[in-house]
Amino acid sequence: MTIAEILEQEDFGKIVSDLSVDTIKDRESREYLDEYNGDRTRRSTSVGLREPKKTEMYSDTLKNKDGTPLRLDDKTVQVAKIITNMPKKIVRTSAAFLFGGKMTISADNANDGFNEFKTVFARKLKMQPLLKKFARIVLSETKAAIVFFPVKKMVNGKPISMLKVKILHLPRIRQMIALMNSILTLMMMMIWMRSYINIKYL
Repeated sequence: MTIAEILEQEDFGKIVSDLSVDTIKDRESREYLDEYNGDRTRRSTSVGLREPKKTEMYSDTLKNKDGTPLRLDDKTVQVAKIITNMPKKIVRTSAAFLFGGKMTISADNANDGFNEFKTVFARKLKMQPLLKKFARIVLSETKAAIVFFPVKKMVNGKPISMLKVKILHLPRIRQMIALMNSILTLMMMMIWMRSYINIKYL
């Protein structure tokens, strides 16, 4: 089924479902994002899953009755777990190859409508940096979506419709945690300042 055939369907939910089919079955985007951020446990051969090795140890001086070296307790050898930042380098390089050059928009008939579209697409929506960001997200999370939506804004007392764009993707847990920590810190400071003021001016 082609994209045009999918978009001709009347059921919007079915359209979204058809466009969201993954190329690899049972793939979790969160696992790929975690791997992009440094986790190395997604694959069975990942460096983060390497187990310590046991090495047989024998005495240099003690012998068994048959003259062979005496077997000692096994020695545990910790394996090397060197985690590199290659996933981020691969994503940055691939995104740069996709959208690294200056974006040009052309048309067979460049009329006023095309010029307005070019202004909105390139300047107001800033699509070139957004497309680079979209590429980085897809390469690190396996899937994302660019959503265009209208908003109304009051200009000189008149409502004007404007086009906005957002990228839908997995929430950044680390950013959310950092934001929550900042909010909690600010709240604690406000509580402390209020208590300090109350105590000082009683």
